[in-house]
Amino acid sequence: MVKYEVISALVLIVASVVLHGMGLGALMRYANWRWTALAEKASFVWDIRAVTEIFLYMILLHFAECCVWAEFYRWKGFFRDFESSLYFSITSYSTLGYGDLLLPKWWRVLGSTEAILGILTFGWSTAVLVTLTARLNAIRLARLQNEVQG
Repeated sequence: MVKYEVISALVLIVASVVLHGMGLGALMRYANWRWTALAEKASFVWDIRAVTEIFLYMILLHFAECCVWAEFYRWKGFFRDFESSLYFSITSYSTLGYGDLLLPKWWRVLGSTEAILGILTFGWSTAVLVTLTARLNAIRLARLQNEVQG
């Protein structure tokens, strides 16, 4: 049973990393395209909107990854319904881990593995957020310099 658990964990990790990488790559391409196109017209309100869009996108991306794990839990019949599977997945992924729902004994390591993945993907998202925020700040600074000069 442990061998099947490890294989399942590896498949879920790869699926999550691919989904996360593709999602963050798309976000960075979109942000670069949009910010370059609108840099001169932008305002403080636009800057806040841009950061809000990034946050919402990242939250949806993490939620999608939790849904992948939750669907696996539902498929294996670990919980009575998808909502319970999703709840367990989110609490594991976010490392909150209430402990009110538990995986079967031979599958317990899977929840911890999801928590490790969550920590790493949150870190990855944070790195992208810092990169995009630095880019936005550079655009904002250039805009302010243009206002002062012009």
